[in-house]
Amino acid sequence: MISAKIQKLILFVLWTFAGFTLFSKGAKSLGPIDQNFIILFSGYVLGEVKARFVLWKSASRDPQPKDFLLVAVMMILGIGFSNLTMPPEIRSLLQIAVGFALIRGSTFRMRRWIEERKAINLK
Repeated sequence: MISAKIQKLILFVLWTFAGFTLFSKGAKSLGPIDQNFIILFSGYVLGEVKARFVLWKSASRDPQPKDFLLVAVMMILGIGFSNLTMPPEIRSLLQIAVGFALIRGSTFRMRRWIEERKAINLK
């Protein structure tokens, strides 16, 4: 059995890697930021909302098997957006939103891990 500490690290790396991959893929296909700022900002807002209401719960507890499943589903959705026939703006918006949500989720998870380490050191 893998220790909880290693599982937390694995989830952090997965969330961060998948998030940056999806975010950069969406931003790259979006084109110039100055022409598509509204789409980029909307993706950021949607990602923040998803991170606050979905990923925050996962990041605030010890890793569970469903957390790994959640990451896998989000990665599959992000990859699946690339293969769907839809306007590139919508695809980019969704990829940016999912990518940013994963990045924010990884920051929540890291913040919790740091707080746990501080609490252990204070005892």
